[in-house]
Amino acid sequence: MFYATNKLGTSLKLFTLIITYRLNRLFFILIIIFSFIKCSSIKEKPLLLYDTENNLVSQDEFYKKMDFRYNIDVYYETDTSRVGALVIRSKFGKFDSINFGEIKKLLSLSFDTIIDFNKPVVINYYLDLKDNVDCAHEFYFESTTEELINFYSQFNILHVVDKYYSHNLKFNKIKVDKLDLIRSTFIKYRIRCLNYIAIKPNGSYYYCIGDGCSIYNTLLEDWPDLK
Repeated sequence: MFYATNKLGTSLKLFTLIITYRLNRLFFILIIIFSFIKCSSIKEKPLLLYDTENNLVSQDEFYKKMDFRYNIDVYYETDTSRVGALVIRSKFGKFDSINFGEIKKLLSLSFDTIIDFNKPVVINYYLDLKDNVDCAHEFYFESTTEELINFYSQFNILHVVDKYYSHNLKFNKIKVDKLDLIRSTFIKYRIRCLNYIAIKPNGSYYYCIGDGCSIYNTLLEDWPDLK
């Protein structure tokens, strides 16, 4: 009787081990299949490249047309594809009187400060996408010499970060674009560290995206006659 019971127990243990092994093996196989399907779906996403005129181009054409003096490359991903686009770095434009009146109110509201548009407004627009650098702290400056103070006094200079800025702001003069107006009005993409927007009292504007723009030199030059 003891022998029969012991034999039955051994058989149950063996059966349990076999079932457990097969279930573990099945689970392992399913993980491999799932990983393969996932990797395959990522690899199968096509890469679509566009030039500054939104024309679909080959990879060679894309890199030939890339020129940081005039355009900047941005990348993003959709559900079905990976996208690379060349975006024109700088642009002139002009608001009509109605839209200019509205944008002045909205910018003051978004930055939570009264903006004087009686002289050219310069917006230094900071993003923290560049190796997690605190761009606002790195590029923010105070005029220290009398010559610089006199030069920059020609402009109403604002330092602004987007509402997704992840670093703690170290200077009270840095404002937050709470309504995300810069992106909706001027700069569509979140590009690198520092971008510039200049707005003249007559409603003309100029923006330049990416580091290294000569915004103040541009402000002192004659602008195109925009209507």
